[in-house]
Amino acid sequence: MAVGAIVTSVAAYTHASGPTGGGGFDFAPSTTVTVTTQNFLFSPSTFTVPVGTVAAIVVTNKDPAFHTFTYQLNGQTYSHDLLPGTTTKFLVFVDAAGSIPFWCIPHQAMGMTGTITVS
Repeated sequence: MAVGAIVTSVAAYTHASGPTGGGGFDFAPSTTVTVTTQNFLFSPSTFTVPVGTVAAIVVTNKDPAFHTFTYQLNGQTYSHDLLPGTTTKFLVFVDAAGSIPFWCIPHQAMGMTGTITVS
């Protein structure tokens, strides 16, 4: 019975971590934004997403340093770790027009900041 549980767990993990047609998401986002961290800056540092949409944000960290992509939405702080040399994907649902500042926690004082404009 234990062997069956192990085999099932390995199969489930392989299926869950394998490539999918939806880019790793359970549903297709309405828009996708690609951001790069390099030289301790976000590029682009400002981008626009349509109001009332689910946006996929894809961040590639080209620096040899650890960064975060941190922002506040509806009073809640969200932070995604950006390990050196990796790409991190996450979804954001934006339901109201406005500006959403984002920053890197360890490097905010160095100016590693940006803005999501929702319109």
